[in-house]
Amino acid sequence: MNNRLASFLSLVIVISLFPVRPVCAQDSYEYKTYENNTGEIVNRFWLQIDELDKGRIKADFKKVEGDRTEIEEYVLDVQFATIWWKVECKQDDTLYEGERIGDQLVLKGKFMSESIDKVIDIGKEPLFVNPKLGLMGFVRSKKKSEIFWALRNDNLEVFKMMAKNQGEEVIKLNDKEVTTNKVYWAPKGFGSMFFNRIYWFRSSDNLYVRQTTSKDRMRELVK
Repeated sequence: MNNRLASFLSLVIVISLFPVRPVCAQDSYEYKTYENNTGEIVNRFWLQIDELDKGRIKADFKKVEGDRTEIEEYVLDVQFATIWWKVECKQDDTLYEGERIGDQLVLKGKFMSESIDKVIDIGKEPLFVNPKLGLMGFVRSKKKSEIFWALRNDNLEVFKMMAKNQGEEVIKLNDKEVTTNKVYWAPKGFGSMFFNRIYWFRSSDNLYVRQTTSKDRMRELVK
């Protein structure tokens, strides 16, 4: 075997043993929410993603809107489904933790000034407490549709949701054309008439980069 062939085979082995992991290549990302009509920035938030052991993922959010700051922490499994999370907002007198144990959610702490210590039954489907994160795993899986559980952040009620990958779409992001996967998601059944969202995920690494929100607003990646 000549030296050139040996070098090539060594490179192939290295690539196969250490595949590129999408999303986690950059530590942190910044987003803004703005009014469609005026361009006025409503809030900003930051997302940091790190790798843990056994393929698990840690994600940290910080959202700032005026004097209000919300902090969220997540531990996700290898498919980006939620295992554990914590939410803190001093302005709402909220600080609680949640954990998925089997087909139950265990919530403890304080929510909107009231103590909570409760168990919520769910099904076997994955839990996406923050769909921005969970749907990254959905896009990466190449599935066309997904049923998952979500938790409303205003009343801590669970709902069964559905997501559909509507295919690739090229969008303008920070003055550049970016190829994305467009994902529609909403509650299963009649509830989709009252609540639905569209998220865009960058095709190169499955990162969440844009979404529609309520009140004629958009949210998108800044850097």
